[in-house]
Amino acid sequence: MSVRGPIGDRGSVTVYALSMIVAVFTVTGVAVDGSRAAQAAAHANAIAAEAARAGGQAIDPAAAIRGDDVVDPAAAVAAAQSYLAAADVSGTVAVVGNRLIVDVQITTATTFLAIAGIDGFTLDGHAESDLTRS
Repeated sequence: MSVRGPIGDRGSVTVYALSMIVAVFTVTGVAVDGSRAAQAAAHANAIAAEAARAGGQAIDPAAAIRGDDVVDPAAAVAAAQSYLAAADVSGTVAVVGNRLIVDVQITTATTFLAIAGIDGFTLDGHAESDLTRS
């Protein structure tokens, strides 16, 4: 003769284990893909800053000889756009007053969150450069 336990508790450990697995997987996904997004955001800002720096170094030789403001705004835009093209990053470059403004966008794929339908993040970077002599 065999003794059986209560039937009402059968399978309750399976539900608990499954819910814990889902919770651990979700936390891992947010941690891994969240840190990847943070790195991509920093990378976007760094690329924008480097493009703005490249544009700020585009000097007008004739103005430099005369001792005037030496940065050529058209050359600054071209240099910044050239840097973005070399970095294979899409973005916009504009001169507003005496400021060179660079905005970029980077898309990074997700690893774990793709299972939940989040395939990637699009992150923005922004930098400005002063086009006048200090």
